[in-house]
Amino acid sequence: IEGGVSQNGEMTTGGEYDPRNKDVIYRGYLKKQRKIKGQWHDRWFVLTSNSLTYYKSSVEFHPLGFIPLLDCRVQLSDERRGFGFQINTPHKTYFLVAMDPLERNNWMQWIREVAKFLVAKRAEESG
Repeated sequence: IEGGVSQNGEMTTGGEYDPRNKDVIYRGYLKKQRKIKGQWHDRWFVLTSNSLTYYKSSVEFHPLGFIPLLDCRVQLSDERRGFGFQINTPHKTYFLVAMDPLERNNWMQWIREVAKFLVAKRAEESG
């Protein structure tokens, strides 16, 4: 996959995608549904080759949490809220909403790529 990330979280062309790089792959604001259904909050998400971490805002240094991507499935959400998608992990489902369909598709694509990389890395390490 060719591409990169601009400072504002948009996909750019050029360069080479390398999931072994620990740097940021993709970042930006998404709405995240809290444990209490119906409550949505804007969160700053940072995707690296190891995880999807979220923060209260883009200037925060301490994460509120992370979403494990090993063995996850990413799909469009049944939630009727904007441009939603969900990340199904073995232990929990996370509901997220992007600002527009292009942004949603970008997030879904990059998260799937990282998840594939993590599965391949696990197989390589165990094999």
